[in-house]
Amino acid sequence: MEKSAIESADRRHAAPAGCALEQWVYVSRSRLPDPALVKPLLATCRRNNRRLDVTGCLVYTGEHFAQVLEGQPQTVQELVRRIETDERHQDCMVLTRRGLTIRQYPNWSMGYVFRADVSDRVRDLARCRQVSLDELDAILELIQPDSVMGEL
Repeated sequence: MEKSAIESADRRHAAPAGCALEQWVYVSRSRLPDPALVKPLLATCRRNNRRLDVTGCLVYTGEHFAQVLEGQPQTVQELVRRIETDERHQDCMVLTRRGLTIRQYPNWSMGYVFRADVSDRVRDLARCRQVSLDELDAILELIQPDSVMGEL
């Protein structure tokens, strides 16, 4: 039986004890046939994330999602569990789970970046079972808060 993205993250990326916040980064294959369908997804995410005090950013490449989620550890873990079973996602894989003292996306309930030009890099991440911190940091550099779009 294949392990869930959460079980794999728990085993490989346990956050340091005592961190009030956690940041999770995952990739998944999109089941959305049309980029226009991202807009209603974002509206729901933003509404729910404000209620849950979760911040982050979603990257959509046309084929894959890459997402950063930040918040209380239990809240983010439950959110990733829901994403893992969401019909719009397939092959969800948590790349990292780490403790935070300061949010990277404090002003975004869900920022959004459509980056078809990073599709190959995100697809390569989705195929990997082990991702180096350098590879992950290279992707995160592409979705810094100053490059994030607030609206679709």
